[in-house]
Order: sequence, then C-alpha cells, then structure tokens
Amino acid sequence: MGINVVSVVTMTEMMAILLKHGLVDHTTHESVLEFISSHQDTSIVTKEKSSSKEGIQVMDRKKRSFKSRIATTNQPLARKLFEIMSIKKTNLCVAADVTTSKELLSLTEKVGPHICVLKTHIDILADFSQDTVAALKDLAVKHNFLIFEDRLHVWIIYVAAVITSKGVSTDIAAEIDCVTRVCNPILGCGKMAENHTSFVVGFVSQSSISGDPRFIVFTPGVQLNKTTDGLGQQYVTPRAAVFERGADVIIVGRGITQASDPVAAAKKYREEAFLAYEERVSIQ
Repeated sequence: MGINVVSVVTMTEMMAILLKHGLVDHTTHESVLEFISSHQDTSIVTKEKSSSKEGIQVMDRKKRSFKSRIATTNQPLARKLFEIMSIKKTNLCVAADVTTSKELLSLTEKVGPHICVLKTHIDILADFSQDTVAALKDLAVKHNFLIFEDRLHVWIIYVAAVITSKGVSTDIAAEIDCVTRVCNPILGCGKMAENHTSFVVGFVSQSSISGDPRFIVFTPGVQLNKTTDGLGQQYVTPRAAVFERGADVIIVGRGITQASDPVAAAKKYREEAFLAYEERVSIQ
C-alpha cells in the first residue's frame, strides 16, 4: 500500500516567501528557480529495454568487471579508479561532510583502507588551508584512493545548510583528482559525455545515464537502515544501488561519518556494495 505525499508548499513558493522577507537575495532566488526549471524529470530508470541499442550498452556495462573495463577507456582517472576498485575490492566512496580539517583528516585516516574514493566538500571547512589539501593527497597515496571534490552548491538540504553557515569559497580544482559539474540528463548529459570522453570520468546519478562501459556511475544517498533523513534526502540500500540501479560506486555520507564506529560502518558498506557488484557481473 502506497503513501500519498502532498507538499504543503512548493519550492517555488518557498523561495518567493524567503525573497519577500529578505532572507535570500534576487540572485539566489533566480538561481534556484532556474535549477528547479531544469530538473523536472524525477523518474528513476531501473530496467532497460534489451531490444534497444542503449539497453544493450547498459547491460554490457553492468555485466562487465571493473578490471575488464580498464581497456575500454583512455581517460586516466577512470582507468586508475577501475584499477583501485579491482585491487582493493571496494566500490565505496565516503562523502566526508565534516566541518574542520582535523575531522576530515582523522576520518580519512580511518576509512581510507576501505574506500576507492573520498568525496570532499571543501566549502564546508571553516579552517581550510593548502596544508589540508597536502595532507589529504598524502593519505590518498598511502591508502590508494582518489579525491573527489564536490563543488555543487545546489545539493541536499543538509549539505547546503552547512555550506551556507560555514563555507568558504576556494579554487582547488588543480589540487585534487576530479570535480563535479552540474549537467541535466534531459539536455543529453550522456551524449555530451560520449563526445568528451577525454575528461569525463562518469556520472553522479540515481540510475544509468549512459550504458557506455567507459563511464563510471556514482550513486549517492545510500544508507543501510534509513529511507529518509527528514530533510528531503531519500536513501537506498547498497544492494539496491548497485544490483538494481546499476551503480558502480556507492556514495555514503552520514551512514559512516556519523556512525559510532566509522571504521566498522565503512567495512559493512564496502562488503555489501562489493558483494552486490560481484553478484551483478556473475549473472549471464
């Protein structure tokens, strides 16, 4: 039996109220409205039509091992990530949404052995410095993972709130491995990536945007024991993300960062996600 959810107020109406009371400026108001307008497609694709060319591509990507996909791409970061996932047997990315460099480095040291990617929000760090970046890079070498800086301000409410209250703007694109860029799948995000394979590693999405095995699909909003955080963030399990939706890498934030034992939590997510991947590629 389904649950009928009705919005008390739309985001457009909310932004109008905030603007009226001087809680946001006109630039922010217009930016949010533009984002809402360009993100109206909320459908999630979980099954592909095998008779279509795209469907065949998706099935091919989902059934191929990370090791076999190394040969499909010349993109150096994608090749490196495939290698890391194959060697370490992990497809876990931890979203380190903490607010101090000390917390960030401490967390990274703990979970580093269990991840393939560390996703950072440098905007959140109140005490950010180049020393933080240098220390992160050292840990990335030590534990063999990539650093993924998320520069997307229009994000889930929890992160957006922290960025607004604590963030600083710093250009570190040259210092880390990869950086997010906003792209609307309605406007042909997959096609644009296929036309620029020299620098596109993959997609952050809830489902397959492209079936091309060169691209790596990162799926956020993964939790073991929750379906929502009460602030609009919807969660799926590691198995659902990898086996059902076709994610290559799961992105886990508070399920690990706010766990009483982050190391144990990281091990659990790593195990479940990689088992789901192995099950997926074993099915012929």
